[in-house]
Amino acid sequence: WGGAARTESPAFLLHEPLASRVPRRGRRLRRDANRFSVVETADVAATDKKETAKVEARLFNTETRQKDLLRPPVSGGNTYTFYSCGPTIYDTAHIGNFRAFLTYDILKRWLRFLGYGVRHVCNLTDVDDKIINRINREGTNLKALTDKYAELFFEDLKMLNIQPADDYPRATNYV
Repeated sequence: WGGAARTESPAFLLHEPLASRVPRRGRRLRRDANRFSVVETADVAATDKKETAKVEARLFNTETRQKDLLRPPVSGGNTYTFYSCGPTIYDTAHIGNFRAFLTYDILKRWLRFLGYGVRHVCNLTDVDDKIINRINREGTNLKALTDKYAELFFEDLKMLNIQPADDYPRATNYV
């Protein structure tokens, strides 16, 4: 994912073989400089030699159990804020754990590409039965164990080029 071109455009989300597929209803593929991107509507306007697309996005709302239209930031400003669940830091994470963090990263990159600011908070669960069992098994303390695995988690995020959240509050700071 390295390189300026990949962080400036969400086109890296799609791969060239998609060009041969039939786009889903209401979508079309647009080819730009040997890359493909999804355009939700045909409403594309040129401004200062940079094309911008008006995109209608829907996200799954866990409260209503429906896909809701992503609306402009509530504050009336230009910044979206969102909270996401983070890891339980008692062991190293596996690739399945990172699927969620990759999803958050793609959402943040896409919103930033559209010109919005993003404030992302992701918790670290540092107290849990699994953590307590591990502390007892290894004869260590809570801080030493969770600091070790939090550091490994952040190293993995960096290695995967996942943009970090703005804040990582720990559960023990609030219980």
